[in-house]
Amino acid sequence: MTYAVNGTAMELTDLPKIDEIWADNPAISGSKISIEPIISAGLALCPS
Repeated sequence: MTYAVNGTAMELTDLPKIDEIWADNPAISGSKISIEPIISAGLALCPS
């Protein structure tokens, strides 16, 4: 499955938003776990 993980993708596509599957951070109430590794992997696919 493909999800929109940044604001541009959320605004310009019909992809489901990452919020649907984004896990809560059990260590910090009210926050989410970091998705930085996912964003970094996606950016690595983009040409410079």
